[in-house]
Amino acid sequence: MVESLTLQDAATAALTEPQFVALVEALSADQAGREQLADLLREDHLLYDQRGSATVVRMRGWILLALARAGLTEASLLFVLEELDAGRDPYLVAAAALRAARLVLIHRRRSRRL
Repeated sequence: MVESLTLQDAATAALTEPQFVALVEALSADQAGREQLADLLREDHLLYDQRGSATVVRMRGWILLALARAGLTEASLLFVLEELDAGRDPYLVAAAALRAARLVLIHRRRSRRL
C-alpha cells in the first residue's frame, strides 16, 4: 500500500511512523523519488501537521539517513547544509553530518582517479 502512495496522498493520509519509513525507503530507491524527498525535508510540510516536534525530527532524520544511503539531490543539499550550520537537534545534525561525510569520501575517490 505505502509504495503506491504519492506524496500528495501521504500528506493527507494519517501515516504511522512505520508507514512513513516505508514510504521514505520506497522513494529513496530511485532518482525521481529522491527529488520528492527534498520536499519532505521542509519543516512546514503538510505531512507534519498535528505531529509533535520530536516526531517531526525523527521523520526528517529518516529522510536524511535515506538520502545518505541512496544519494543526495541538489535540492536536499540545502537542507543538509542548513542542519550542519544551524541545526539544534543532535539527531538531525548527525544525519546531515553522515551525508556530508559520504560526500567527502566520494569526492576523494574521484580526485584519486584523476
